[in-house]
Amino acid sequence: MAKRSPEAGDVLLMVGTRKGSFLYWSDPDRKDWHRSMAHDGWMIHHMMHDPRDNSIYAATNSDVFGAVVQRSSDFGAS
Repeated sequence: MAKRSPEAGDVLLMVGTRKGSFLYWSDPDRKDWHRSMAHDGWMIHHMMHDPRDNSIYAATNSDVFGAVVQRSSDFGAS
């Protein structure tokens, strides 16, 4: 069964692109990787993970809404 979000001890790779963000995570052995996409349609300039509450912060920009810092407490699902 695919894991829907990273767990404590997992390796987390955050990738920001001009079309959204991607989160990749794996257990410490790094044999099987999982992926989720967030911020569809937003240009991602910077992302960070806050381990205190597992929030993801993203510095985003769009032609319509301008620059915004977005926060997700469920690894980008909302």
